[in-house]
Amino acid sequence: MNELSQAWTDYLAVLQEHAPATRASILPPGELDLESAQQVLRSPLLPSTVTWFGLHGGTTPEYNGSPLPRCLPLSLDEAVDNTEMIRDIWQLTFDLDLDPPETGTAGDVMGTWLDEYVLIAANGSGGGLFVDQRPGSFQGCVRYWDKVDADEDPVVSPSLQQFLVEVAASVQDRRPLPLMGAVPVVTDGELDWENAN
Repeated sequence: MNELSQAWTDYLAVLQEHAPATRASILPPGELDLESAQQVLRSPLLPSTVTWFGLHGGTTPEYNGSPLPRCLPLSLDEAVDNTEMIRDIWQLTFDLDLDPPETGTAGDVMGTWLDEYVLIAANGSGGGLFVDQRPGSFQGCVRYWDKVDADEDPVVSPSLQQFLVEVAASVQDRRPLPLMGAVPVVTDGELDWENAN
């Protein structure tokens, strides 16, 4: 088991203890059709991104809390569909045609959706968490996408593994996640996230 898989297993245990209804909403992993995904995505998936989608199958249609800060994890198929939609909207709207090094390195703010971005969790309002797969010291970092402000928020975490460790600690200790501005709140076994003051 690699570090990301272990971090996910550890987080599921935290959810089971503190928010069992939310834990129950996470679907088990299914088969990954990576070939079909790569036909739509314009950038190869990093090994860590592939591992991420192999850990779960998204969540049930019924809302039972938010396993990730203000976001629901997406299955690979959902992630591809959402990534394609956001990419097409932003790239067609702004007639984007960038080639490296114009696209910067991982973590750089570009003000638009790049081919190297992959949405991993959705907030239900056209935004969510994405992995920045561009080269650089922050390759594979987790960032937040906003349908208005684009990728202007700072890097949420340097890796998926570290992100899960931070979220697990936040839920375990009911402490805020500063870069997400979110505080975990559990009611009747469901995890939600309120704004940090």
